[in-house]
Amino acid sequence: MVGPATGLAGSRAALLAMGVLGAVWLSSSCRQVAGLDGDFVDTSSSGSTASGGGVGGAGGGAGATGGAGGAADVCSTCAADKFCDPSQGCGDCLEASHCTDANKPACVDGKCRECATAADCPTSGDVCYSDLKCGSECTGDGDCPDLCDTDAGVCVQCLTVADCSDQLCHPTQLRCVDCVADSDCPAEASRCQHHDHKCKECLIDTDCASGEICDKQSCHAA
Repeated sequence: MVGPATGLAGSRAALLAMGVLGAVWLSSSCRQVAGLDGDFVDTSSSGSTASGGGVGGAGGGAGATGGAGGAADVCSTCAADKFCDPSQGCGDCLEASHCTDANKPACVDGKCRECATAADCPTSGDVCYSDLKCGSECTGDGDCPDLCDTDAGVCVQCLTVADCSDQLCHPTQLRCVDCVADSDCPAEASRCQHHDHKCKECLIDTDCASGEICDKQSCHAA
């Protein structure tokens, strides 16, 4: 028969073991929850940060902070000066505060640009063209290299797909691009990178087979 002292000691040992296991489980769970958010998604945005925003209009959108090793589970090859978007991979910025060049203060689709909206243009009265550069408001095609969206007074590259020879007309940015979404891409290059709207083999590590990583938009052995 187990004596009272022995039984009490056994109970204490059992409770202590449960407490340690519980702490380990809780710590592990917290790390997993953080990981689901892409190393803590930063939902704040400031300045002109556009994700597929319309020409001359505000886009906006939250992105996951990365850079310097952030979200390493999907962006293992990001350079130290890049930021990781958990869907689009390595980019120059996720929000306007990441753009330190005064001549390119707007973050649009992961790249620092001259403008995302007219508010980014230093000259009063200027508008933001479809090439994400500032210019004077247009009243007709003669004022632009390509076309004038007379409703907005903005020079654009296209108004319909017919204006693009073998590309698509981006529905909001009004410029000719290879893809707008992944569904526009072929199987061998199935991801549409919004930085330049071109089809790539991969953007993040999870686009590749097990044991591979995505490096420079191509899958390679880890």
